[in-house]
Formats: sequence, structure tokens, C-alpha cells
Amino acid sequence: MHICTCSKYVCSSPSVTDQSLSSTHTKTLCVYDWSNSCWVREELKGRESMSSTGYEEYACLRLQSVEIMKRIPAESDNEAQEAEQSLIGNGRNQQRVAQHICGLAKSIDEYGHMAYEGEAVHENKKQNSQQYNAGLGKSFVASLKVCARHKDLQKGSKLHTEILQYGLLKKNEFVGSALVSMYAKCGALDKAQEVFDQLPVRTAVVWNSLITGYTQQGLGREALNCYEQMQSEGFSPDSVTFACILKACGSIGALHKGQQLHTQIKRLLMLDEDVVVVSALVDMYAKCGALERAQEIFDEFSARDVVSWNALIAGYVQHGHGKEVLKCFEQMQLGGFSPNAVTFACTLKACGYLGALDRGQELHAQIMRDKLPEKGDMVNVALVDMYAKCGALEKAQEVFDEFPSRTIVAWNVLIAGYAQHGYGEEALHCFEQMKLGGFSPDATVFASALKACSCIGAFDKGEKLHAQIMKEGLLETDLVVANALIDMYAKCDSLRKAHKVFDELTDRNVVSWTALIAGYAQHGYSEEALSCYRKMLLGGFCPDMVTIACVLKACGRIGDLDTGQRIHAWIEKDSSLKEHVAVANAIVDMYAKCGAFAKAQEVFDKLLVQDKVSWTALIAGYTEHGLGEQAIKVFEWMQVKGISSDAVTFTWVLKACSSMGASYKGQEVHGDIVRFGLMEDDVIPGTVLLVMYAECGMLEEAQYLFDRLSNRDVVSWSALMAGYAQLGKDDIVFSLFDKMLASDIKPNSATLTVILSTCSHGGQPDKVESFFKLLVEGKRVVPSLEHHNCMIDIFSRAGLLENAIALIELMPFLPNQWLWHTLLGACQTGAGLNFGLWAFHHAVQLDEDDTAAYVSMSNIHGVAIMDDS
Repeated sequence: MHICTCSKYVCSSPSVTDQSLSSTHTKTLCVYDWSNSCWVREELKGRESMSSTGYEEYACLRLQSVEIMKRIPAESDNEAQEAEQSLIGNGRNQQRVAQHICGLAKSIDEYGHMAYEGEAVHENKKQNSQQYNAGLGKSFVASLKVCARHKDLQKGSKLHTEILQYGLLKKNEFVGSALVSMYAKCGALDKAQEVFDQLPVRTAVVWNSLITGYTQQGLGREALNCYEQMQSEGFSPDSVTFACILKACGSIGALHKGQQLHTQIKRLLMLDEDVVVVSALVDMYAKCGALERAQEIFDEFSARDVVSWNALIAGYVQHGHGKEVLKCFEQMQLGGFSPNAVTFACTLKACGYLGALDRGQELHAQIMRDKLPEKGDMVNVALVDMYAKCGALEKAQEVFDEFPSRTIVAWNVLIAGYAQHGYGEEALHCFEQMKLGGFSPDATVFASALKACSCIGAFDKGEKLHAQIMKEGLLETDLVVANALIDMYAKCDSLRKAHKVFDELTDRNVVSWTALIAGYAQHGYSEEALSCYRKMLLGGFCPDMVTIACVLKACGRIGDLDTGQRIHAWIEKDSSLKEHVAVANAIVDMYAKCGAFAKAQEVFDKLLVQDKVSWTALIAGYTEHGLGEQAIKVFEWMQVKGISSDAVTFTWVLKACSSMGASYKGQEVHGDIVRFGLMEDDVIPGTVLLVMYAECGMLEEAQYLFDRLSNRDVVSWSALMAGYAQLGKDDIVFSLFDKMLASDIKPNSATLTVILSTCSHGGQPDKVESFFKLLVEGKRVVPSLEHHNCMIDIFSRAGLLENAIALIELMPFLPNQWLWHTLLGACQTGAGLNFGLWAFHHAVQLDEDDTAAYVSMSNIHGVAIMDDS
């Protein structure tokens, strides 16, 4: 029984099979005309909007205007007709029947579906026969199903109120079950549990509704608790129960409980006859990571369908086994099964993992060719994700732009794709476009936008996102967002803010700790990184491969071999970490950076995969320890092995050439870089080559590269100045320095070292003092102890001992032994007895056995005696 939008007609349609609907596309409707008290038969011609699968929808004809149509879900069709027949069979007037049903489903809601709006209209409310209650209950059930389908909690709650008024909750078990199911599917599990607890009679169907609700909302543990309670009250689970509870086990990784259920299912002989249960078992084992067992169960049963294939494929893709996914996809089609939207979505995801762009494009073509009827958002989003993960961002944008409608999920996939490949500006542009389109960012979108800020160092934009996140209250409720925020601040070198966000978290996980540790390690704060690592362990957290790689990097940077060895020993006990390429490479890098080359070579030789990263780790270690010749030998052996070099490898090799003045080898490497096209788009910065040529004394080549640099930074200016300084061309050095300041390039520590060195060799104390004041007092450079030592040396050589001592007294550092020896040496030239005694006193305070200080003081006394005589 169906109600038109006006209050004049009630429509009833006979059952129509899928086949007849798809072939005739004609529907006969029986319409009751209240005014004339008669039934009218009308035919509704076929409409494209009417689905031929399962007869999901039908139309309600309005006699006043045949063209005005509304769609109503078929699942309420039979139940409404049964309700009508039960009332008609009781001998009531047909007009009153219409009014009774109209009271339960008076209007068509915004979905175009039958919905109750709380206006029960009938002539005799006191009449409450068993047949009437049955018909009334079935009408309520039909309407509750509509609310559940569309998650319309508001209308469902109104129905609940009316059900209570009619007292049906205690009289009709089907209404109670439908009400529990509606609340569960709408995510209102507290209300579902409340209604469940009020039911006088609980059936297996009601239990299944509650268990299903918990499972669908991702509350696997609550679903398991409900299942245990169900059994304790004497209810036997059926195939629906097992399917739901197995899904719950998969969602929380409860493999042991899943195995127990498997045993119970086998005892009940359900596996031989129920493909739904078999599919649920495959899904559970796959989601729990027991992929071999999932494959065994799948292979044992010949009764397969698309759902069981999808369960296996989804398991493989969830655990990153992309090749197995593609293999299953091919076998599925060879077995005569046609992939559906879920199959395509999972397989496209596998292509994204593997970077298999060609295979992904083939799938795209197959989807377009097959005209997948239910393609929808799932496949569209999977296509964008696949292209984005494969780096084909233009194609991803093209597919996205063709969407008939966009969702928050689709926007996030595109934003995440741009951020993943370092296109932060484009990602943030998409973020703004999404907001202009009326979408409010959710936690996932905020996390992707923060990653975009991280990759381009957009600190200001990241702070604005932080403010929005705080406004939405996501920092307290979503750990993924909190971790992304820590990572953003850490990568933008705002470690104080990163630590502040971290400290304010009430809940932390391994990712939280790793984001902070990685930030400290990345920016050279190795001690702080190791301190965080120790606190993490004390907090009971087990580091993952990313944590380990960051900590080993910190150990290598400060030469903490002991900690590095302890971590290596722990890794050897964990096969999952031991076999991971990134961790193995980090171990090689740590030993090499710590100068333990024999151990680094030993680990390297045992690697199952010796890739460019592991080779580069050895080259970098030798170079950093001044062993340029060994670094170049490793590089040459790498080339013999056929391992391709990347920008990082070439950079370290050029540094090795610089350290040993190997200009010939440097030129050879330069040729390789040009041949591989790495000079294009500044993949290998011209500055690296400039430094190599300058340090090798090839100033013509260095100047040539410098003149053609599109972006001259402080490193390129300082490198060129250092090259000219080595050749004693002081005028050119000072001229370049003036031009650099005129170009608004801020000097750094290396610049100051070059200037001081040039002044020292040229014997220009007045000039060096003016340069020092210009750079230091202007707060352009923070001078180090080495800079102060250089200044003391210049003043001492010039006999300006008072200037030297004045600078020592203003130093923010404690003078080292080298400085006191420099001053003692200057005092031996005469008139330096008092200054010499002062320097000697400080030198022996640092080291009372300082022989050189005693010798220098003896010489000073000798000079003083000679001067007196």
C-alpha cells in the first residue's frame, strides 16, 4: 500500500518480477479514488530510473498529473500490501483502510520514499484487533527500513514515539527488531541498546541486528561482547550471526577468537552449504593478516561468488601484497566471475601500491568498456587514488574533474596525492577549492593538508590549519590529525611547537613519538632525538621501522656507536625489522658515519638487496671521514655492478672529489650528471659542482657555473669566495662579499670564515675588525669559537694583544687550549710578559700538564730578561 503526495489517492501495486520488469518496463497500479469510492487501474510506462535488479524501486502515480512521479523503495512493497490485505480481510470499509495506512505513511519525504510524519489519522483509534496490529506493525517495519537505509535518525525517532503510543514495542517482535536495526544502522548504538533492553522477547534476529550495528560502526569488541551474551542466554547463532561476528574479529584483528568461531562453524556443518559464511571466514583471516590460511579456505571450497573473491583480494591489498591482488583479479575473471565496483576499487589500490601505472590504465579502460553499472564514487575515487599514487597527477586531476559529483573522500584523495609527491602548493590550492565548494574538511583532509605544509615548509599556513583544527576540536579526538600537526611543526623546524603539541596529547602512539624523533634527527638535534627515543621505550612503546631508521641516523650524526650497536643487536632478534630494506640501509649508514667501516662493510655484504641507498651510505661515510679515495673506489665498484646513481650519490662523490682535489674525477662525474639529465630542473644543484671546482682550484669553471646559476644562494657565494681566497686573490674575495650583501644574501658561518681567513693571510687587522663588527653586531652571523680563535690569531700576529684580550673577555664561550697557545706565542715577540703570565695561568688551569704552555712561558721570560738587559 503506497500513498500519493496528495491526500486523495492510495496506490497498491502487484508484485512484479525482475525479469518482467526489465523486459516490459510497464507497471500496473491499483489506485483507490477516495472521492468516488472506487479502485482505478492505471499503467505506468517504463522509466529509466526504475532499476531492474531486485526491483528496488517503483513509482507512485498521481492521477492529477501523470508526469509528477516519486520513487518508493520496493522493500516496503510486499509488507504494505500484506498490511492492506489484513485490514481489508477484516471487512472494513476501503476508505477507512486508506485512512489507516495514510496515518502511517502520509507523505513522500525528500528521498522520494514513504515516510511517517506522525499524523496518524483514522476513525476508530480504540479498535485494536490482532489483525489491525499486525498490519500496523508491518507498516511501521516498512517505514523503519526506509529510515535505516537512509540513516534518517530524526524520522526514525518520530516513528519510535508513535510505536510507543500504540504499545507495539511489547506486542510485535518484528517492530522491536526493526527499531533496534534502525538505530544501529543510524549509528545510535546507545539507543539501539536501550530499545534492546526494553524488549520483552528477544529473538536471534534482534541479537543479529545489535551485533551487526556494533560491527558496522567499527566497534568489534562490543560486538564480541554482545555475541557472548547472546550465547549465555541460550540463543544459537545462525549464518547471519557468524558472518557479522567474523567481520568484527577481522576489524580488531582478533585472530584467536576467529579461529574458535571457525571450529564452531565446522562443528555445525555450515561451511558445506553457506557461501556467505565461507566468504566471512576468508575475510576474517585476510584482515587478521593470516593470508595463507585465508587462501587455503578459499581454495578448499568450490562454492565461490564475487563476495568471496573480493574478501581475498581486499585482504591482500590491505597488507600490501599488490602482486597477489593482480593475480587473483586475473584468476577471478578466468573463472567466469565479473568484477564489481569493490573488485575494481581494490585492484586499482594495488596498482597504486605497486606504481603499476600501465596496469591501472588497462583497468580504467576495462571499467569504461564494461560500463560498470554501479561504478559510482567508489571506483571513481579509486581511479584518482591510483593515478595519484603512481605520480600521474595530471591524469588524476583529469579524472577528478570529470566527476558528476564530488565527495569529501574524493577531495582528500587528490589533496593527499599532490602532498605525497611534494606538490604542496597544488595540494593547498585543492584544499581551498574544496572549501569554496561548500565542503567542510574532516580529520583525514586536515591531515593531508598538514602534510602538504610539511613538504614545502609552509609554516604560516600550517599555523592557520592548527587554529581551524582547534576550533573543530579535532586535536583531542583524532590522533592522526595530532600526529600530522607534530610532523608539520617538526619538519618546519619549529620543534618547540611540535613538542608543545606532543606534550598536550592525552593519548600517544608510536607515530606520535616517531614524528618528534624524526624532526629532531632531521634538523641535527641528535641528542634530543635519542632522549625522546629512550623516553618512548620507558613509556612501553615498541619502535617501528621508521623510528629505528631515524634513531640510527641520529646515532650516526653524533658518532654514538654504542647506542647504534645496541639497536643493531635488538634488530637482529626481530626478523620483521631485520629483513626491511630501509632499516638495513640505516644500519650501514650508522656504522659508516661512526667510522666503523669494517662493520659497515660486513652488514653491507650480508644485505639481500644492495640498492643505491646502501651504496650511497658507504660513499657518504667515507667522504665524511675524509677518506675521499675510498669513497670514489666504492662509487666505481657500484658502477661496475650496474647500480644506477641518483642525485644524492653524485653529491657525495663530488664532495669526495673536493676533499682530495680530484678535479679529473670531478669532471668525469660532471659529464655523467649531464648525460643522465640531472642538471635539468636543478636536480643536482649547480652549487655542488661549483664547490667542487672551487675547492679543486679550477676557478674558471667555478666562475662559469656561478654566472649561470638561476638561484645564487649563500653557499654558492661563499664557495666562490673560498676558491679565490685559496689563490690569494683577496680583492676579488672582498668584491664578491660586497656584491653578495648588495644582493640581500644573508652571510652564514662559512662566509665569515672565508673573510677572516682572507684578512689573516693578508695581514689586515683593521679590515677584519670592521668586517667582524659588520657581521656580528649587525646580527647577520652568530660567531662560533673557531671564528673567535681566528680573530685572536689575527690580532696576535699583528701585535695587537690588548685587542685580543678585550675580545677574549667578551667571548660567549670558554677559551680552549688552542687560543691560549696562540696568545702565548704572540707574547714571545716582546713586551708581553704580563699578558703571557695571564695566558699561562689560564692554560695550566685547563691542563696542569700542558708542556707547550710551560715552554712558551719559559721563552717569554727569556725574551723579557733580554729586553731588560
